[in-house]
Amino acid sequence: MVQVLRNVLGAWKTTRIRHCGLLAVDVASSGQWDSEQFVRARATLFESLRTAFEDSGVPWRACRTSDRGDGMVVVVPQRFPVHRLAYPLLDRLSAQLRHHNRYARSPLRVRVALHAGTVHIDRYGATGYAKVLLARLLESPPVRGALADAPESCPVAAIVSNTFYDDVVRNGYPGIELERYVPVDVHVKESSVRGWVHVPGYVSSDAERRLRSV
Repeated sequence: MVQVLRNVLGAWKTTRIRHCGLLAVDVASSGQWDSEQFVRARATLFESLRTAFEDSGVPWRACRTSDRGDGMVVVVPQRFPVHRLAYPLLDRLSAQLRHHNRYARSPLRVRVALHAGTVHIDRYGATGYAKVLLARLLESPPVRGALADAPESCPVAAIVSNTFYDDVVRNGYPGIELERYVPVDVHVKESSVRGWVHVPGYVSSDAERRLRSV
């Protein structure tokens, strides 16, 4: 027991605390696939992610990634502008998947969650409440519903945390369409938070009402 405590204390002392951009992605309806479809779709998603990051000026190799089986969590170092996750990355990812879906027997559609916050990085990877919130947003009914309601030509539905919205989206960075982010209430497990849903390339009825109110 003493040695275990020493190991825990030692791990804590070597933990690095960083404020990072966070992205999580998950494939919709992957449970319906067989193993061959799953492997191909996963490879397509990861390659599309890599390309979208590179095209957005965020080097893929500089990021810390963790595999979720049918998805991934990406921790972006604080030296890269976090607004690039909202634009152009979401649009680049959507374009990559649209191109793939034109020729695929099983179209690939994904949910994406974005957040920015403090993470603790140790020898096991990145952890902390920011990653927990990211997971809650990704699994929430509002973003699932947004993807289900969007036309097949829109392969990405994104949800951003309220923090990300306040710090990034509403600040008017080039390319980010503020009015297309729709506020939603997220209730998952013990979390009740505000999020903002956006579907690149599609204006939902809620987003249209926001556009008219401007």
